[in-house]
Amino acid sequence: MASKQEFLKELKDQDTILGSWLSEASEDIAADASQVANLKEERREAIDAIVNRLLPDLTDQTILSLKSFLPDFLTPAEVTAAIEKEKEDIQKRLETLLAWFKRDTARVRTLQIEAAFRKEKESYDIVKDGLKPFEYLLTFTYLVESGYGTPQYTGKWWQPRYYRDWKNADLCAESLDKKDWAEALATYNDLRSSLETSERSIRKMEEEVQFIAQNERRAADLEEELAEVNGTVLEKIRVQLKAHLDSLSPAPEWMARVTSIDKKIEEFQNHTNTVLQPRRESVMKQQTELRKIIATASQSRAREIPDAYLATAREKNATMRDRSIPAQSTHWREEPSALETLMWYDLLTNHFGSATHSMPSYDAPFASTHSHERVPDLETTYGRVS
Repeated sequence: MASKQEFLKELKDQDTILGSWLSEASEDIAADASQVANLKEERREAIDAIVNRLLPDLTDQTILSLKSFLPDFLTPAEVTAAIEKEKEDIQKRLETLLAWFKRDTARVRTLQIEAAFRKEKESYDIVKDGLKPFEYLLTFTYLVESGYGTPQYTGKWWQPRYYRDWKNADLCAESLDKKDWAEALATYNDLRSSLETSERSIRKMEEEVQFIAQNERRAADLEEELAEVNGTVLEKIRVQLKAHLDSLSPAPEWMARVTSIDKKIEEFQNHTNTVLQPRRESVMKQQTELRKIIATASQSRAREIPDAYLATAREKNATMRDRSIPAQSTHWREEPSALETLMWYDLLTNHFGSATHSMPSYDAPFASTHSHERVPDLETTYGRVS
């Protein structure tokens, strides 16, 4: 009989090998996906090049030349109609804007606002300077925030704070050249109110100037679109042409480069779906089964196992190490035994399950993965370990 700990070590080594196989399989799938992404980008560039070659402009000569490749795609009359419709749409939007946005009036208003803004800014700066002596006095700021001299003040005559604030208020009034605290506070509140009014006025003027500028830009943009309407229509037709070329199946002979790229994309996708994905799933399945054995063996009270089990594990590990999956999936060994679901997993589960009394006895014969011969009953051969 062999040591269970030796056997567990072999199984864990095998789990490590399967983990590396799984990583390599995932890397191969990711590599195929990267190749497909690169090919799709190459395909887009190829179609863009064809579109630019077939449709460099919208002249009648170009459209007639295009018809020799795509007879039913576009006619000179359709181009003319598209240009006229685009012009109509832009002109309509411009007229709608200018119906209420009078550009001359707006420009005069902008000049008026700029003059008023300069005057208001001067007043704002004067008031701001007038507030500085008050705000530089920390005791004044404290007294204002505490509500001194107003009904909000919470100090009481029996509290030391009351007399301390009274004294500081007198010192502030003296420092600000006011006869008392009430005059100092009234002056401060008037200045604050003037500053807030000035700020609101400045914000309103800035918003109005910004509104006028935005609509001026909108009108200028529409005029520019109107002047470049042919270019706009050309780009729209190019988009339609790209979609049309992209949908052609099969692609015509003059799209040979696109056809070649499509073939490569299909090859990579087929390789992923029919080779790499099944390989990864097979490795995952084998690893799942193996981990069940490791868990069962670890929890079992049995300390020894039949020598054949340990020998099988060592033989499988040696075989798997020899068949390590190369980095490039095209060189992956194709031998089925490298990824088969081993029947001895079930036998081991039965063995350790019996030892822990956690699983029913499993006496059914097992079919080999390579033949239909019956596998000998291991309990009969080696005896039950309990």
